[in-house]
Amino acid sequence: MNLSTEVKQEVVFFEGFSNFLSFYPLYHKGEEDLHNLFVLNSTSFFEKSLPLMQWSNSIHLYLEGDKTGEKFIRFPIGLDKEEFTDKRRLYQKVF
Repeated sequence: MNLSTEVKQEVVFFEGFSNFLSFYPLYHKGEEDLHNLFVLNSTSFFEKSLPLMQWSNSIHLYLEGDKTGEKFIRFPIGLDKEEFTDKRRLYQKVF
């Protein structure tokens, strides 16, 4: 995929696969496919994923509510509060 020629769309990033599994049954409507979902599997891949995140005009971050998640949420939201959205509150409601 050549990201420079693709249309910018909403993307969703999850810290780990368990975060995605928590999200999926709550937001999957069954009729529509979920596109542009990425699982980092580790926050160590977060910075490497920034170019992919910045390709989009709407980035939803489902990171964990621990200190590491807090650290990695602050950085991109500091870059652009309009594009990046902190979605950690989902996990506060579920668990």
